[in-house]
Amino acid sequence: MKKFPRPAAALYHLALLILATTLACSSCGGTRRLSEPPPVPVYDTGVAIFTPMGFGRGCPVRDDIYTAQHVLRTPMRSFTGAWWSDRHGNNGPAKFMTYNTMVDVAMLHAVGSSSPANVTIGKPGTEIYFFDYDYSSPETAFDSILRRGSLLKRAGGHLIFQPSPSRGTSGGCLYNKKGQAIGIIVWSIEMEDESRVGLAVQFPKEWAE
Repeated sequence: MKKFPRPAAALYHLALLILATTLACSSCGGTRRLSEPPPVPVYDTGVAIFTPMGFGRGCPVRDDIYTAQHVLRTPMRSFTGAWWSDRHGNNGPAKFMTYNTMVDVAMLHAVGSSSPANVTIGKPGTEIYFFDYDYSSPETAFDSILRRGSLLKRAGGHLIFQPSPSRGTSGGCLYNKKGQAIGIIVWSIEMEDESRVGLAVQFPKEWAE
């Protein structure tokens, strides 16, 4: 993975996201695996994020965590920090750094350590994976469930994929079949036939390995 310059890192990183997009909520423990696992194990390198307003997910890249900005936005239109945790049991506070005015993405700086995602460029027509929260019972609440789908297309700096993510998946990593992160999940949109698609902000090519 390429090293990201740390001077003015928050503004630099989000400037790259602006270059990668031309426009600006997803519907809004343990990990359960698919019955047929992916060719390469897809590990949950993302983190759970909890704030005074609710919860979502985050996608760590280097020393920062990217998430959907609506996960952090308060009713007063300001932003809050968050508490994060990962699948290894690591956890800690995350300080709000900045947000992108053109897309639904914000940056947190993690206090502690989290496993950074390997970043690459997503290709339409390929398999994708992401982690949902489990809402099936109190005993499995907030466990992670691995979902498989397909990347339909790229549009306006976003990746369009199916199936659509569930509530609370906003801000999580969207992975390819090699387990590399290709975007940050932000939206879920209903189609005229009442089906839904998910949208993720794609990573800039400058971040790819």
